[in-house]
Amino acid sequence: MANEQADAAGAIKDECDANLAEAMPILNAALAALNTLTPADIAVVKTMKSPPAGIRLVCEALCVLKGIKPDRINDPSTGRKIEDYWGPSKKMLGDMKFLDSLLTFDKDNIPPAIIKVGFISALPALQHCLKQTWIQDSHIPDQDSDQVSVIQDQDQDSEV
Repeated sequence: MANEQADAAGAIKDECDANLAEAMPILNAALAALNTLTPADIAVVKTMKSPPAGIRLVCEALCVLKGIKPDRINDPSTGRKIEDYWGPSKKMLGDMKFLDSLLTFDKDNIPPAIIKVGFISALPALQHCLKQTWIQDSHIPDQDSDQVSVIQDQDQDSEV
């Protein structure tokens, strides 16, 4: 009986270690990407009227982690009420201490109620974004380039 329990505990430990080994490189990549963000990057994202899906996803996840509630808006295609995080995301991005709040976020003590919300189901998409460095390299322009106008033009075109 004791050996069976020890084997079961060992199997659980092995599964946890495997999950942790998979998650740590993703966490390290996210922290490295976070350290590259500048206030100018945040300003560009904040000005987007219809941001790309990856940016919306990351902002939604940040709202969930920070306990920020979504707006209830009418879905243009169905007319039904849906939860939309873009309005609250823009407010969050406008906080002067936003970048500092990300750098000092206590990732080791996320309340279970926040984890339970279900944003974890979005992790595969977040992993894809991080692996491709999609947000930094493709959607936030280099400070020394003139891509800001291109992104803003694309943003306005997507609304039409």
